[in-house]
Amino acid sequence: MDNEKVSKEIAIKEIQKFVLEHDGAKKEDWQIENDYPQMLQAVQEGNLVFNDKMIPKLTLKEAVKNTEGEESVSEIDFRTRIKPTQLAEIMKGVDLGKNQMEYSLRVISYLTKQPRAMLDKFGKFDYKVIDQISTVFM
Repeated sequence: MDNEKVSKEIAIKEIQKFVLEHDGAKKEDWQIENDYPQMLQAVQEGNLVFNDKMIPKLTLKEAVKNTEGEESVSEIDFRTRIKPTQLAEIMKGVDLGKNQMEYSLRVISYLTKQPRAMLDKFGKFDYKVIDQISTVFM
């Protein structure tokens, strides 16, 4: 990787700490590489960082622009917890057996603090990173 700012080994350790902190799961190096490939790449490229409380902040590779061509969203600060009452609100009217995607979109929207319509505007790579981060909280 040409634009590597963080070594793969350090990036894997960071993601392991993040997953352990928020999901309670201990993941082996190979599991991180298999389960979170775009997240790993984003950490290596310096676009995804974690603060001392392991809260992720993603600088988008492709900033979302408004109709005037100005950047409207260039970073995502994540929520790291869905409280039970908020989860009930998110799930309202969703039949998980029939519509898993709707549930996922609502959760991602909540965790990223972005309206659902914004999710379509994220670039493919950025959305994959956001989705992989979000799975840790689902």
